[in-house]
Amino acid sequence: MTNLGTHNNFPIRAWELTVYIFIAVSGSIGNSLVMAVLKTNKGMGSTAFGTYIGSLAVADLLVCLLCLPIYLTSTSWYKDHPTGKSGDAMCKIFTGYNVLFFFATVSVYTLVVLAHERYVAVCHPFKARTRSTQLKAFVTIAIIWVCSSLLGLLSVVGEKYAPTANASIGAHCTFSNAYNNDVTPKVIYGVVFAIQYIFPITYLVVCFARIQRCLNSKKLQALSCQTKHVQQGELHMIKIRRYSIRTVIIVIISYFTCWSLNQALYFCLNFGLLKGVEWNGPLMQTSVLLCFFSSCINPFIYTFRSRDFRQGFANILLPLYRPCSNQYMEMK
Repeated sequence: MTNLGTHNNFPIRAWELTVYIFIAVSGSIGNSLVMAVLKTNKGMGSTAFGTYIGSLAVADLLVCLLCLPIYLTSTSWYKDHPTGKSGDAMCKIFTGYNVLFFFATVSVYTLVVLAHERYVAVCHPFKARTRSTQLKAFVTIAIIWVCSSLLGLLSVVGEKYAPTANASIGAHCTFSNAYNNDVTPKVIYGVVFAIQYIFPITYLVVCFARIQRCLNSKKLQALSCQTKHVQQGELHMIKIRRYSIRTVIIVIISYFTCWSLNQALYFCLNFGLLKGVEWNGPLMQTSVLLCFFSSCINPFIYTFRSRDFRQGFANILLPLYRPCSNQYMEMK
């Protein structure tokens, strides 16, 4: 399990395997619990906000389920990778990591619409009653999944199976110059980079700045209200909204913290700004692991930040614990 240091060899590294197993186990359990809570708690799951959280949990769950087998089959340990056209297809669909980055695109745009939903709920509460419906949330999520698939096709086109000596993605896959020039791939990557990273992070910063301004304005209006009862009610509502928005902000910050290193490295690699860093090297693989780590931490954030989720997790887990506890007592 030692790293031989060459780009055409991708051994299973003990530290990578350990992290992948942790992500797979904790993320699968955590995101499954989030989905179960939303399904059993109609008050949470039947809202637009809960629907977006559910979509995010589904995308994160699929990343956690697939990351370990994709890592294993992309290493030199996997000797049965098909060749030829079958090998090309497997690289495009599975071992080339495209499916995982597709789910990442779904996640980031789910966060974008989640932030927009919070903005409408806080700054335009009357419009939120007609705009933020569960049906519209389902339609929005469907559009996100379809558009993410179309965006992913840009990377899929240029990926193919490669003999071990030429592989640059894992031990089996590489990017081919399917456009017969050096400019088109760079233009395409620049567009993908802007859509996947620059636009979302810019929109989210602007969105939450406007939310903060709205909350401050509403707080001033509440404080200037002459009726003490109305004032206290408004301030309490502002406090609740601010708390829920902070939870979403923490989720978004954790996402972009985990993804920024990979995006920066990949941008530099694509535009020839960074030498000596390879996909199979420790630095790039650390950035990839950070990306996938973001898919398993959201349930922990919900647990620490949301009383409803804590109660929901307890309602699901305690019945599973009690039979085991009773059985243990009977054995004693």
